Amino acid sequence: HTIRNGLRRSFVASTDGGDEPVQVSRGTGPDERNPTWSPDGSRLAWQVRDATRRRTIAMDVATRGADGWGVGTRVQLPDVLIQPTWLDARTLVGRDSVNGRLLAVDIERPNAVPRELVRGLTDEIRPVGNGVISTDRRTFLLRNRRGIWALPVSGGTLRQVLRFDDPLLPHALNARNFALHAGRLYFTLQDPQSNIWVAPVTGLSK
Repeated sequence: HTIRNGLRRSFVASTDGGDEPVQVSRGTGPDERNPTWSPDGSRLAWQVRDATRRRTIAMDVATRGADGWGVGTRVQLPDVLIQPTWLDARTLVGRDSVNGRLLAVDIERPNAVPRELVRGLTDEIRPVGNGVISTDRRTFLLRNRRGIWALPVSGGTLRQVLRFDDPLLPHALNARNFALHAGRLYFTLQDPQSNIWVAPVTGLSK
């Protein structure tokens, strides 16, 4: 995204720089940020925030067709925070803050009941920020100040794969960025952010 006249808007452009960037976000919200591509590159999703710019109220999704980009479609559910995290080319992750659940939201069926991935997100494992998908797209990861947790994208049991309990690292116990590839977890910590940590992860679904 970029900032124009103090407002964040989402754009797309060719990688070779041969054309002008095209705004795909509606431009009607106070803040439209953090665009993410679907795995097949056919869709772009971005967050729409409220007037305070602190709370996400919806996700907009634009689809690329033969004639270019369509108008963004609003994805919004009561009491569900839709995240800019793709499970597949048509499914986004949603967090039900009222009932403590993670949901799979089908953007092609906005009126359908979301599929439950896991429930029981207590204060101990309440996620912070947006989750990420492993490079093989089999595992969904989320984080909080106590560690990093893994969940099969098909749903099931949430498992802690990394615990922040080292007294020699008083880093506010918060992973800033993280990724999972080939059974290894890569992450940075709040302090110092210049280091990249690597930890093996076993027992993931095949």
